[in-house]
Amino acid sequence: MARVKGPLFSFAASGNTTGGAMQFRTTKAGTHVYQPPDPDTQNQGPPTPEQETQRLRFKEACDEWSALDAPAKTQWAVRGEAFNLSGFSLFMREKLNLKGT
Repeated sequence: MARVKGPLFSFAASGNTTGGAMQFRTTKAGTHVYQPPDPDTQNQGPPTPEQETQRLRFKEACDEWSALDAPAKTQWAVRGEAFNLSGFSLFMREKLNLKGT
């Protein structure tokens, strides 16, 4: 169900009509109405080798986080406060070598 402020196709619409035949998206540029592509006809290929590598690295980091005990997770949480991050976010940032995120 589309949510609008004012008449249909107004300045502040979001959501979709019944069945998703028309979808509304409000961005900084305004409200856009579009018909989403059929999922069966979407052109999406298999993951690239770089995507596969990143997914594997992320899975390994998640497994490492899950293996940590509660005191270790608490230490990460304390360290993360200095960066305004959760312990998990800081752990992932360091394990995945992400800079400035």
